[in-house]
Amino acid sequence: MPNQDLINYIKQASAEGSPDQRIREDLLKAGWARADIDEAFGAKPNAISNAPNLNQTTPQETYYYITKIISIIGVLFSCYLIYMFGSNTYVLVDFQKTLNTVMSVEELNHYNSIIGWGALVVIVGIIGLIGSIGLFLFKKWGFILMCVFVLSLWATSWMMVGGISESWLELLVSSLIFIYLIWQKKFILGYKKDAGVKSE
Repeated sequence: MPNQDLINYIKQASAEGSPDQRIREDLLKAGWARADIDEAFGAKPNAISNAPNLNQTTPQETYYYITKIISIIGVLFSCYLIYMFGSNTYVLVDFQKTLNTVMSVEELNHYNSIIGWGALVVIVGIIGLIGSIGLFLFKKWGFILMCVFVLSLWATSWMMVGGISESWLELLVSSLIFIYLIWQKKFILGYKKDAGVKSE
């Protein structure tokens, strides 16, 4: 006789739009025996209604893959920030050491300010990199760090250039990421990778 808990899970997952193959994979990962899963799916016509077509892409699947793509973009974007500002900051530090004795106090303060902002952006990039990895894994801390990353990037970009004209690319990419995070907050934070623990 099919396990009723298993049937109930399949019914709920199908109602949420998950295709049969995805449900089977999640149940196998959660420790259910293939025979029990097949038996529960055999009872599916009487126990579950409105099951989606296996070949049909559900909104949940679409958001799942979009989130993965967004997180990959976040990784690449963060690495870009770390590399660009990190390398420039390193060059400025080296240049400052070379000319430290001939620089005026004002020039020295100016270079120190630029180096400080560059180091700050590198830190923001590291936050974005860690947050993107967390988002890829659908972790709550990843979502939070990505929001912190975007807001920090907005703040540093504005204070560094006094507006958006010179940092439009950074602000555009980060704004698109932030809009998606807010739009799909419920899906991202509510996504469950596994089907749960098998009940004995």
